[in-house]
Amino acid sequence: MKKMILVGVLSALSSASNAAEVTQADVCRELGDLSVKIMTARQNGIPLSTMLEALNDDTAVANHMKQVIIEAYKQPRYSTDEMRARTIEDFRNDVELECFQAAN
Repeated sequence: MKKMILVGVLSALSSASNAAEVTQADVCRELGDLSVKIMTARQNGIPLSTMLEALNDDTAVANHMKQVIIEAYKQPRYSTDEMRARTIEDFRNDVELECFQAAN
Protein backbone atom coordinates (compact mmCIF):
# COMPACT_ATOMS: atom_id res chain seq x y z
CA MET A 1 0.00 0.00 0.00
CA LYS A 2 2.74 2.48 0.96
CA LYS A 3 4.62 1.65 -2.23
CA MET A 4 1.57 2.41 -4.35
CA ILE A 5 1.08 5.71 -2.56
CA LEU A 6 4.64 6.81 -3.08
CA VAL A 7 4.75 5.64 -6.69
CA GLY A 8 1.72 7.82 -7.33
CA VAL A 9 3.22 10.80 -5.58
CA LEU A 10 6.52 10.25 -7.33
CA SER A 11 4.93 10.19 -10.76
CA ALA A 12 2.73 13.19 -9.99
CA LEU A 13 5.63 15.25 -8.69
CA SER A 14 7.88 14.23 -11.56
CA SER A 15 5.31 15.16 -14.20
CA ALA A 16 4.41 18.40 -12.41
CA SER A 17 7.83 19.91 -12.97
CA ASN A 18 8.23 21.00 -16.58
CA ALA A 19 10.63 23.87 -15.88
CA ALA A 20 13.57 21.80 -14.68
CA GLU A 21 14.76 18.23 -14.73
CA VAL A 22 13.77 16.56 -11.47
CA THR A 23 15.84 13.63 -10.25
CA GLN A 24 14.67 10.71 -8.17
CA ALA A 25 16.77 12.01 -5.30
CA ASP A 26 15.08 15.42 -5.53
CA VAL A 27 11.61 13.90 -5.39
CA CYS A 28 12.46 11.58 -2.50
CA ARG A 29 14.13 14.42 -0.58
CA GLU A 30 11.03 16.58 -1.04
CA LEU A 31 8.82 13.74 0.15
CA GLY A 32 11.11 13.34 3.15
CA ASP A 33 10.86 17.04 3.96
CA LEU A 34 7.09 16.92 3.68
CA SER A 35 6.91 13.79 5.85
CA VAL A 36 8.82 15.63 8.60
CA LYS A 37 6.21 18.40 8.56
CA ILE A 38 3.38 15.89 8.63
CA MET A 39 4.81 13.84 11.50
CA THR A 40 5.77 16.97 13.45
CA ALA A 41 2.17 18.14 13.22
CA ARG A 42 1.00 14.70 14.35
CA GLN A 43 3.40 14.71 17.32
CA ASN A 44 2.25 18.24 18.24
CA GLY A 45 -1.36 17.09 18.43
CA ILE A 46 -2.74 18.73 15.30
CA PRO A 47 -6.01 16.89 14.55
CA LEU A 48 -6.08 14.54 11.57
CA SER A 49 -9.12 16.35 10.19
CA THR A 50 -7.19 19.64 10.18
CA MET A 51 -4.35 18.07 8.24
CA LEU A 52 -6.70 16.55 5.69
CA GLU A 53 -8.65 19.80 5.27
CA ALA A 54 -5.38 21.56 4.46
CA LEU A 55 -5.13 19.53 1.25
CA ASN A 56 -8.40 21.12 0.02
CA ASP A 57 -8.19 19.79 -3.52
CA ASP A 58 -8.64 16.53 -5.34
CA THR A 59 -5.45 16.31 -7.38
CA ALA A 60 -3.43 13.12 -7.65
CA VAL A 61 -0.72 14.55 -5.41
CA ALA A 62 -3.25 15.61 -2.77
CA ASN A 63 -4.91 12.20 -2.83
CA HIS A 64 -1.58 10.45 -2.36
CA MET A 65 -0.48 12.87 0.35
CA LYS A 66 -3.73 12.08 2.15
CA GLN A 67 -2.52 8.50 2.44
CA VAL A 68 0.89 9.62 3.75
CA ILE A 69 -0.87 11.75 6.36
CA ILE A 70 -3.04 8.81 7.39
CA GLU A 71 0.08 6.63 7.73
CA ALA A 72 1.61 9.26 10.03
CA TYR A 73 -1.50 9.31 12.20
CA LYS A 74 -1.34 5.54 12.62
CA GLN A 75 1.85 6.09 14.59
CA PRO A 76 1.68 6.76 18.33
CA ARG A 77 2.07 10.26 19.72
CA TYR A 78 4.88 10.64 22.27
CA SER A 79 5.34 13.04 25.16
CA THR A 80 9.13 13.22 25.34
CA ASP A 81 11.18 15.30 22.93
CA GLU A 82 13.58 12.39 22.37
CA MET A 83 10.85 9.98 21.29
CA ARG A 84 9.14 12.61 19.14
CA ALA A 85 12.42 13.35 17.36
CA ARG A 86 13.08 9.64 16.82
CA THR A 87 9.57 9.06 15.47
CA ILE A 88 9.86 12.01 13.08
CA GLU A 89 13.26 10.81 11.85
CA ASP A 90 12.05 7.23 11.43
CA PHE A 91 8.96 8.33 9.52
CA ARG A 92 11.05 10.44 7.17
CA ASN A 93 13.43 7.56 6.55
CA ASP A 94 10.52 5.17 5.91
CA VAL A 95 8.97 7.55 3.38
CA GLU A 96 12.28 8.14 1.62
CA LEU A 97 13.09 4.42 1.58
CA GLU A 98 9.73 3.62 -0.01
CA CYS A 99 10.31 6.38 -2.55
CA PHE A 100 13.72 5.11 -3.59
CA GLN A 101 12.52 1.51 -3.71
CA ALA A 102 9.54 2.49 -5.85
CA ALA A 103 11.93 3.84 -8.48
CA ASN A 104 13.66 0.48 -8.93
